[in-house]
This record gives sequence, structure tokens and C-alpha cells, in this order.
Amino acid sequence: MIDSLIEARLPFQARSDSQFVSFDQFITCLTSRTRYVRVDEPEADLLGLQDEETGHRIYITREELDRAHVLHVAN
Repeated sequence: MIDSLIEARLPFQARSDSQFVSFDQFITCLTSRTRYVRVDEPEADLLGLQDEETGHRIYITREELDRAHVLHVAN
């Protein structure tokens, strides 16, 4: 399962118009005034946002999101 997720994520990691970000960065973008559209990639277990103006994409892995949620609940 992990190997297949790694392989599924490779094309998104290789894109010059996208980047993987931390939970804090993702939330900052999600709540910013920049106009984003969702571009999730379920087969790679990624949540994504695309800047409508520039086309730039940011992604966060489901594991990163889950880890941040657990830390938030624990505090």
C-alpha cells in the first residue's frame, strides 16, 4: 500500500507548478484571500488547492493531515 502511494504521488512531486506543504501552510492558503479551487488527487491520497490566477498547486498528504489532527486533538 505504501509503495503504491509513493508511486502515485511521484507525478505530482515532479510537477514544476506544484509543491507539497505542511499542515500550517495548507491551512494558511485555505483561509487566505487568494482564490483557490480544490484539486484533490484521491488515488494518491492527496488534498490539493490550485490558485485560480497562477495555476500553482499545493498538496498535503492525508497522513500529514491526520497527524496534525491528532496533535490538535491531543492539545
